[in-house]
Amino acid sequence: MKKIFTIAAVFLGFCAMSQEAEVKKLQAGISLSEGILLNQSETNLISSPGVGNNFGVGVNVHYMFADYLSFSSGLIFDIQQFRYTVNTGDNEPEMFYMYKDRTIYQSKNFIGEDGTIDGNTSYDGIFRLDERQHKPVFLTIPTMLTFNTKYYGYTRYFGRAGVRNSFAISNRSNDTGMEYELNPQGKLIPTGEDVMTKEDMEPQDEINFYQGALGLSGGVEWKFSGNVSLVGELSYYHGFTPMFKGDAVFGSDDKNKSLFNQNEVDNTLSFRSFDAKQRQLMLKVSILF
Repeated sequence: MKKIFTIAAVFLGFCAMSQEAEVKKLQAGISLSEGILLNQSETNLISSPGVGNNFGVGVNVHYMFADYLSFSSGLIFDIQQFRYTVNTGDNEPEMFYMYKDRTIYQSKNFIGEDGTIDGNTSYDGIFRLDERQHKPVFLTIPTMLTFNTKYYGYTRYFGRAGVRNSFAISNRSNDTGMEYELNPQGKLIPTGEDVMTKEDMEPQDEINFYQGALGLSGGVEWKFSGNVSLVGELSYYHGFTPMFKGDAVFGSDDKNKSLFNQNEVDNTLSFRSFDAKQRQLMLKVSILF
C-alpha cells in the first residue's frame, strides 16, 4: 500500500509540473530597456567616438491572433545620448553655428541676400563646433510580429521581427568648441584660445522627426504568478532612415541647416548637415498582466 501511495504522489507531481500555463489573447504591461547605440556616420564631416546610450520606459501590448502568433506594439519613451566629433583638416573646413541664448539659428535666420551673414541679425555669439553630445527624446511605437512557442510548464520562448517607429519629441546638445566673432571686414576670428562646452543648447529641427529601424529579437516569458509574466528580451535594430535632416523639400535647400563654414575670399557661407544612421542593441525587461 505504501508503494502505491508513493507511485501516485510521484505521478500527480509529474502531472502538475507538466501542465501548461493558460494562453491569454491579450497581454499588457510595463517595460524598462537599456541599449547601446552604434551610430554609423555616412559623411566625412563627422565621426562617432565610442557608443551611445538609450534608456527606454513605457507600456507594451501583445495580441494573440493565431496559434503561436501575436502582434506586439506599445508606447515607449526613449531617452538617448550619443556623441559626434567634427572632422577638420585639409579636406574638411572648420564648422560654425550662430546662436542666441540656447537657440541655435538656422540659415534662414541670419543669411543675407549676398550669401554672407546679415548685419542686422540679433545674436549672442558664433561658435566653432568641435564635438557634440546629442540628447534627443523619442516616442517609439514598435510594430512587431511575434512567433511564440507553446508553454513548457510556465515558460515559453519567442522571436519577434518588425519595425521600430520613433518620433522626435525634443533634442538638446552639449557642444564643445570655441567662441568666434566677426571682425570689421566680416571675417570669423576667435575671441580667445580657450576651448569650452556650451550645455543644453537647442539645435532647431536638426534631428529627423521620424526614425525607422528594422528589428529582430528573441526572449523568454515566465508566468510566475497567476496571469503575471516576467519577460526578458534581447533585440537588434538597424536604422533605415537618416538621423539628421538634409536639404529642405521646399524653398532653399539650406534653409533648415545651422552648421556653416566661411569662404576666406568673399566671406560667403556654405552650409552642411550631419549624415548618419543608427543601429541599436537593446536589452528589455517587462512585466505583463
